[in-house]
Amino acid sequence: MPQQFRLLFVDDEQDILDSLKRTFQRQYKVLTARSGNEAIELLKSESIDLIMSDQRMPDVTGDAVLKFAMQTQPEAIRILLTGYADMESLLMCLNEAGIFKYITKPWEPENLKLTLGLALEGLGLQRQLNVATTIIRKNHYFSQDMINRLKQASDKAGVPVNQIIQRALNKELAAMDQHIV
Repeated sequence: MPQQFRLLFVDDEQDILDSLKRTFQRQYKVLTARSGNEAIELLKSESIDLIMSDQRMPDVTGDAVLKFAMQTQPEAIRILLTGYADMESLLMCLNEAGIFKYITKPWEPENLKLTLGLALEGLGLQRQLNVATTIIRKNHYFSQDMINRLKQASDKAGVPVNQIIQRALNKELAAMDQHIV
């Protein structure tokens, strides 16, 4: 059974949180926080796959929440939600919190669904790659140099790395079978 991703939405406006929860709760496990401090407390105790935080909140700004998320859960996808074209805050958030994307209010619902879906699909593929890499390293199928070349081939071909690795493993196993016979 595939893993159900855990999303955290942070906004001081309850209507926005309710809307986001309704939109995503059928597909994902959704947590919400009405303040930056509440979000930080959740990040201390809950494993989160994606966090989307409003920038302007009365207690802690969204960039501070996302920076904390980057430090405590670096694998989590971080998205900034903003109703203002504050380029200085956006640039700071890009640099200090490593955000994946920023989304402006009001957002287009279908674009938001697509953005989050693609981000989580990428996270899932990265996790599969990490598992495959661990298995390969453990079994010494490929050197680190070979793994780096496979990643480059994947990027160049636009094919998920796990497919490239599977093809390479199949070729390696077929060659081993020929030598055994």
